[in-house]
Amino acid sequence: MTSGDIQKMFNVTRDTANRYIKKLIELEISERKGKGRAIYYILRIK
Repeated sequence: MTSGDIQKMFNVTRDTANRYIKKLIELEISERKGKGRAIYYILRIK
């Protein structure tokens, strides 16, 4: 998933989408992959 995916899915701004992503990473539910404009996030399965 990307920040843009979250923006569209939940109809939120980029800042809000990035806050959601940051929280998912803090909770170790998601992890960041890629660099620059190619950044995407994957869900971790525990």
